[in-house]
Amino acid sequence: MNNQVPGRRKFLSSIAGWIASFADEMRGIPQMELKNLNKVPDEIIREMIPVFVIDGTYKIEEEKLMKYDISSEEYSDFLIPTRHQMFIIRSFNGISTIADISTKYAEKYKLEKEDAFRKVRSLFIDLAGNKVCHPRDVHYQQDPLTNDFFV
Repeated sequence: MNNQVPGRRKFLSSIAGWIASFADEMRGIPQMELKNLNKVPDEIIREMIPVFVIDGTYKIEEEKLMKYDISSEEYSDFLIPTRHQMFIIRSFNGISTIADISTKYAEKYKLEKEDAFRKVRSLFIDLAGNKVCHPRDVHYQQDPLTNDFFV
């Protein structure tokens, strides 16, 4: 019975998220799906603070990212990251921005700052698209043509 907790949490989280998103849309606050995060300008991505989804679907174990499989009721390998990717994943701590993580990554592995940023950004967007992590906070940018804000 305990093995069903991640499934129930995921369901309840998705319903709660959908309701909150719908309520914001009704108040005129635009929403964006995580799979479209790659369309967000880099200056906003740099400000984002990545956090992992806390519904029990994913966990880090033995330098691997594991995903809970409802049918087998067990965790299985989702991603076996490189040493560099694991450094980035472990930096998604809910405190550091993408810019901070990129700087630390560049320093640790002696990379150009922009190259490090592209790698951190890419991994963040890939994981967010798979609903492993997401930005901790909402980010808005004003559209200069319509004066509307979008996320």
